[in-house]
Amino acid sequence: MNDAPALALADVSFAVADRGSDIAIDTADITLYGGGVQQASDAMNLSRQVMRTIKQNLFLAFAYNVACVPLAAFGVLPPAAAAGAMALSSLSVVGNALRLRRFKVDE
Repeated sequence: MNDAPALALADVSFAVADRGSDIAIDTADITLYGGGVQQASDAMNLSRQVMRTIKQNLFLAFAYNVACVPLAAFGVLPPAAAAGAMALSSLSVVGNALRLRRFKVDE
């Protein structure tokens, strides 16, 4: 209970669910379950990978909008082709995000 104020003031705080108090778990930014503090490194690596994937997905979505929307607006690209490209853009973003399921923890 006495570490809750420090957890609240920290930039990033971790609590271990099986050893921490309920107040510490509620106050912490990240709660580690079932493995102790060794999971902190895995959580940081996963968060870096998530941010990298978000940036890639934003690039994919903006690339579509910059390329296809003006071409369709000026009649160079048929609207059906632009709609198909939008669907492919959405599929590529979802497919890229699904790569996170293959994230492996450091052993």
